[in-house]
Amino acid sequence: MDTTCHRTRGAYGRAGKPDAQRGGAGGTSAAPASSNGSGHVRTVPGRPEGTPAIRPSLEQCAPGLSGESEAVAELSLPDEQAQDSAEYGVHPALMDQATSLLNGQAEDSAAYLPFAYKHIRIYRPFPPIIHTILQEGEHREEARTYVCRITDPEGCVLMDIGEYVMRKVPDPSLADTLPLEDEEKWPEVGNYRVGIAVPGELNSLHLQHEYRLPPAPDEVEIKVAASGLNFKEVLYALGVLQLPDSYGFSFGLECAGTVTRVGSEVTDWQTGDEVMAIAGASLGKYARVPVSSVVRKPSRISFAEAATIPIAFMTAYYALIVRGQLSLGDKVLIHTATGGVGLAAVQIAQWIGAEIYATAGTEEKRDYLRSLGISHVYSSRDLDFADQIRKYAGTVDVVLNSLTGEAVEKGLSILAPHGRFLEMGIKDIMENSNLSMRMFGNGISLSAISIDSGLPGYTNLFREIARHVEEGTFTPLPIIPYRLSDTKEAFRYMASAKHIGKIVITQEHASAQQKQSVRLREGMTNAEGMEMLEHILSKVMRTELYPAQWLLSTTDLDTRQALLEANAPQGIVPADTAVHAGRRRKRMAGSTEYAPPLTETQKQLAELFMDYLELTAIGLHDNFFEAGASSLDLIQINAKVNALSAKDTSIVKMYSYPTINLLDAYLFADPVDQTDNSVVLKDTEDRKRKASRLKTLESIKGRR
Repeated sequence: MDTTCHRTRGAYGRAGKPDAQRGGAGGTSAAPASSNGSGHVRTVPGRPEGTPAIRPSLEQCAPGLSGESEAVAELSLPDEQAQDSAEYGVHPALMDQATSLLNGQAEDSAAYLPFAYKHIRIYRPFPPIIHTILQEGEHREEARTYVCRITDPEGCVLMDIGEYVMRKVPDPSLADTLPLEDEEKWPEVGNYRVGIAVPGELNSLHLQHEYRLPPAPDEVEIKVAASGLNFKEVLYALGVLQLPDSYGFSFGLECAGTVTRVGSEVTDWQTGDEVMAIAGASLGKYARVPVSSVVRKPSRISFAEAATIPIAFMTAYYALIVRGQLSLGDKVLIHTATGGVGLAAVQIAQWIGAEIYATAGTEEKRDYLRSLGISHVYSSRDLDFADQIRKYAGTVDVVLNSLTGEAVEKGLSILAPHGRFLEMGIKDIMENSNLSMRMFGNGISLSAISIDSGLPGYTNLFREIARHVEEGTFTPLPIIPYRLSDTKEAFRYMASAKHIGKIVITQEHASAQQKQSVRLREGMTNAEGMEMLEHILSKVMRTELYPAQWLLSTTDLDTRQALLEANAPQGIVPADTAVHAGRRRKRMAGSTEYAPPLTETQKQLAELFMDYLELTAIGLHDNFFEAGASSLDLIQINAKVNALSAKDTSIVKMYSYPTINLLDAYLFADPVDQTDNSVVLKDTEDRKRKASRLKTLESIKGRR
């Protein structure tokens, strides 16, 4: 311990002020002290026993200053504890008081607690009386730092503290949940991110207001501009993906934005850098990300476009190039090729020069793949793809698989000797599904594709993809944009499995978006009109399930709209007229005559289905699938149905009783009314139910 006496000068280079102006020593909250006439403080009425006293006037020892940025004080131990100072060396009571003179001076009035002492130099033990000067250092949202020097009454330096850190105590009120839709209530301070109260109920998605933590030494903080939505997040929100509480799942797996803070060990990034990242919990205002998962955003693309890149291209590139060893002339089968990973895989395969075979779930999606120059396109909703490919090409060299069940073995069966099967799904893996080992006899291999920071060459792989995007080799995926306030709608749209490309959630507030209006030019030529009409009719005639109505008019659009608003006939609602939220689709004319719900429970069920399927009406005997429901829709509706009746929480009941009438009878029939004389009625209902189930299966098959 260095005992050299370091003299200080005056008030450490700062001029003092009279006590009346300073308001006491250091702005502390201690009670007024009493003096025994010698100028040394001995007792402080109301002070906790054993704590050091603070001298109210420093004029007799050294000019002092008290204010928001600096405090000077003389501290002394009570007589009964003064003899202990030699035993302690650095007396904890004096040390604590010396470093807390500016407590309560924070502008935000938050509570701060000691967190760390850094760069301490101790020159000699503390005597019973010390002088201290405390000056503010760097201030951040979550912490305050100070520089402290402690001397004896003669000015000999006893201790220097290069940095004393006080960490803000998290405010419990910041844990409040906020509505996603009301942007005016979003907080300016702290962080917020999307959470869900009840998995399985998308309406319980909300914003979680939380404390904004600093980045770890090897992390950067990113202010998120856009986040890519992934199917894993939707499955979790729907309650389909069950994860243990210890997993700590948070929405947001990838993002693009601007670096706002860097960790103490980070040298490659600085504030203001535009980046894209694979980042957990990034569906919010800020995200903290390890530097290994961050790359520079290509300058040629926007933040929203950048959010389509990380996971889709990392997964596809690692699967096809690293594990699949795809090369020029290879034949590759890409399943569900209109999703994010599928479209990224198409770009990579075309870049390599491979021959592409692809599947998709709807004719619209298959048409889109054909528009990309892919000739061999098949349905992903049945197993015919294997026979069709075998008939045309014999075998393929690589399969990028996202299908489940029997489709896995079908894909393996068309692999050439030493072919590579790349499994992207997790369902069969989690369910420990079996595979026949005989098919591996010709040297084919199966690889489970998983992207995480533990992957060898992970960061270099990410940088290589960013370079390809910068050079224009790879281009961003088609974007379906949603604002953060519309997150619920984004999740619902992905759950419907209708999108092509990547759903991106942006942080742009509605107030920041410029309103755009689109006006038609003055009419069109006869040839253009005929071409447009032929295009519309070709789409309508190909979609048998959706009977269409159309109107031909020589009146311009603005005049036609005005006429509609002024003279709307019965049953026609102008576009700007308010209707029940979300219910935009008319009931389709089918084989079932419309019958309105009658009982209270039938009406409740009908309301649920109309809300989720966006229908203006649904009849008692309308089949759910014919009305437009998908399996994922039924998962969401089932969660609401279970709240009405606890009789059966299984999703299976939605398939066994696929109409309002059958489901209501199953869930709410009064057992008292079911007498022994109801055998004939029961048999009739069983026949109806079986016929309806057969209809359901036919409807599902038809939609594939």
